[in-house]
Amino acid sequence: MFTAARSIDVSRQLNRQFIILKTTSKEWYGLSRSFLHPSPASLSLLSSTFFPSLNIDPTLAPSIIPPPSGETISQLHDRVAYALSYIICTVDTETGHDKDVAILICTHAATLIAIGRCLTGNMPQDVCEEDFLAPCAGMTKFVRRVGQESDDKEWRGGNGVGGGWDCLLNGNCDHLTGGVERTWRFSGEETFGTAGSLYEEPEALEKRELSRGGGAHSDTKPKI
Repeated sequence: MFTAARSIDVSRQLNRQFIILKTTSKEWYGLSRSFLHPSPASLSLLSSTFFPSLNIDPTLAPSIIPPPSGETISQLHDRVAYALSYIICTVDTETGHDKDVAILICTHAATLIAIGRCLTGNMPQDVCEEDFLAPCAGMTKFVRRVGQESDDKEWRGGNGVGGGWDCLLNGNCDHLTGGVERTWRFSGEETFGTAGSLYEEPEALEKRELSRGGGAHSDTKPKI
């Protein structure tokens, strides 16, 4: 809540007319078949209940919402690639490909690792390889490659999203008094409730939750 409140203050200082909220770079929870993972609140709920003073653009609904039953590691990377493609294309359009523009993304460890792989195009055969570091409050910096174009659907193989990016800082914590803390990495798929009586098809699970008053969710498989 503090981060959100601080963002409101900054947006006012910048005289932003609207704040655009996207859910594409949210946390990864693994795959569930017995319960629903947390999902972002709707724009109407955020603007009316939590942040009534924040000018949230009501016309720009989230372009992708991860399925409430979760994702595999592969699906996470596809979602992140879609998110990055959307963000980069939007910024390029708004700035005219200005080379001096910086994009700041604050996210969670699993998503950060996927971001590094999608931007550089370097997807290891073993998804548990510790390639991009994700310590608490670490800083990772990518610089766009010059004069290189690529098909965002084919970001693997060293291509990268948005023409490809090079990693100059990887989980740097020089700004922290205690240095690197609690570095996280993938340790295999995180799957819950896939055997015996715990198993429930996602459609049936969502229908049951909706009958209890939960929100509706759409199919959010990335299409890039």
